[in-house]
Amino acid sequence: MRENTGFLILIAIFFIALLLPNSTLPQLIGYIAAALLYTFVLCYTLPRDTIMVIPNWVAATLTVIFLIAFYHLVATPRLGIVTRTIAFFGLIFTNLVYLPRIIPERYFFAMFARLSTVIVCIGFIPLIGPTAIFGFDLSLWPYQASVVSIQFNAITSIFSNPNVLGFLSLIGTICAAVEYRLYDTQLSIGLFGVSLMGLIFTDYIGGWLVLIALVILWLSYQIWGRSGVLGTTFVGGVCGVVILAVVFDLLPGPYILQSQDLSNRKPLWLAGAAAFSQNPILGTGFGTADLMMEPFLDRLEGYSPHNSFLRMFIETGLIGGGAYLSIHVLAITQTARAITDERSFFLFGFVVIAVITQMFETFSIFGLSMRSTIVTLGIGYAIHNITIQRSEVRTGSHKME
Repeated sequence: MRENTGFLILIAIFFIALLLPNSTLPQLIGYIAAALLYTFVLCYTLPRDTIMVIPNWVAATLTVIFLIAFYHLVATPRLGIVTRTIAFFGLIFTNLVYLPRIIPERYFFAMFARLSTVIVCIGFIPLIGPTAIFGFDLSLWPYQASVVSIQFNAITSIFSNPNVLGFLSLIGTICAAVEYRLYDTQLSIGLFGVSLMGLIFTDYIGGWLVLIALVILWLSYQIWGRSGVLGTTFVGGVCGVVILAVVFDLLPGPYILQSQDLSNRKPLWLAGAAAFSQNPILGTGFGTADLMMEPFLDRLEGYSPHNSFLRMFIETGLIGGGAYLSIHVLAITQTARAITDERSFFLFGFVVIAVITQMFETFSIFGLSMRSTIVTLGIGYAIHNITIQRSEVRTGSHKME
C-alpha cells in the first residue's frame, strides 16, 4: 500500500520528536513534544481499518506486569506511580502492537538511517565551529575516551550524553546495512559510513558489543542458516552468563575479568541486587529503583541500576521482573525460529539489539524516550512478522483442505 506524502512527513517529524526527551533541551519540553506527536500520529491513523493481533505469550507476560503495577497503584497510590503506570501501558500497546502495523518497516529503516547521519554530522560541528545551535548544546563530552591509543573527547551532538548518540548511531548503522541488503539502496553505503563514525566517536562500548554480536549471527546465518543462528544465539547467551558470573565472583576465572567494574556498573548492579532483596516478590513500584538503591551505594548516589532487567526486578519483584525477562527471551527464541530469509533475520537482529542494550542501560520497553521507542518498535516489527507467517500458514492449510 502506497503511503501519502502527508503521512510520511508526519512519521518523519514523529521520529525526530522522539529524540527530544534525551536532548539538551529542557526535559519537559522534550517529553511534551514527543507526547504531542504521538497524539497526532494516533489521531491521523486510528480511522484506518487495522487488525490488532497479539501473540498469547506477549499478552500473558504483559498481563502479569500490569497486575503487579495495579497492586502498587492500590497499595501505594502516589501520583508518580499512577502517572507512570498509565503512560507505560499506553505506550507499550502503541509501540509494540499498533505502530508496527501502521508504519511500514521499510520507512523505519530508511528514516533512522538518514536521521542518524544528520545527527552524527551535527555532533562534529564543535570540532570546527560553534558549540550550540538552535538552543541545543553540542559541546563535546568533558571526559576523554580512547580508541587504538588515540585520546579524544566524545561527540554528543544534540544529546546530553554520548551514549544516547552512540545508540542512535548503532541503529543508523544497522538500518543502513538493512536498507542496502534488502533494497539495494546505494545511498545507504554512505549513510552506513557516517553512522559507523558516530559509533566510533561516541565510544559507545555497548553498541560495539551489539554490532559484533550481529555480525557473528549474520555470518552464522549465511553459513548454516536458521539452525546456525539458533545455535550461535544459545552459545552466546551461555557465554554471556558465564562471563558475568566470573566478573561478579560467582565463578572462578581470569583476573582480567574479575577486575572489571563494567564502567561503574558493577557497584550499581550489586546495589540493585541488594535493593531487590528488600522486596523480592512484588517489588516497590514503577519509578522507585534509584531511591531503593541509595542505601546500598557508597558513591554514585542517585544513579539508576544501568540495567533494564535489574530495574524491573527491583520495581516489580520476582514475578514482574521474571515476566519482563520472559518477554525478551521468548521474543528472541520465537523470532529466531521464524527466520526464513534475510529480512526476517534482520528483524530478529532488532530483538537482539533490544536485549543487549537493555543489559547496560535503564530504559525499558514501557518508556517514551528515543531508546525505549526504538527497541519496542523493533521487537514489534519482529513479532508482527511472526503473526503474518502464522496467518499465512493457517490460510494455506485451509486452502489445502
